[in-house]
Amino acid sequence: MSTRWEGLLASPTGKRVAQRVRPHLIAWATPLIRQALSERRHAVEAVSADLEAARVRLRAVEREAERNGARFDRTPLGPTLTIHAAHARDPRVQQVFSTFGLPNCPACPVGADETIAEAAFAEGFDAAALIAALGALGLN
Repeated sequence: MSTRWEGLLASPTGKRVAQRVRPHLIAWATPLIRQALSERRHAVEAVSADLEAARVRLRAVEREAERNGARFDRTPLGPTLTIHAAHARDPRVQQVFSTFGLPNCPACPVGADETIAEAAFAEGFDAAALIAALGALGLN
């Protein structure tokens, strides 16, 4: 807004005019805003219903996969991800672990519970470097 308009609106006359016009602007704009929100609400409700249906289908697929032996770990790639969960995400993970001195991770009995941070501490490598290398594979 220009300085001229700001000055006019800040003046006593401008304040009086704004005070008188405000209720009329609100009365004019309110139905328009309600109509626009109503149209958007229907669209949001439709998308929400589609999303819920997709969630139901996904849960059914996950249950079926779990019955067939698959495991789903939603832990993000980071120091709290377990060794076995990292391996379950991509077969190339074993090559990365081998470069960090962990060649037998899939067969390790503690790998199901041991996190990347714990393995790094126990084996003496940099967890951040391993996580970066796994991230380079496109894991998330």
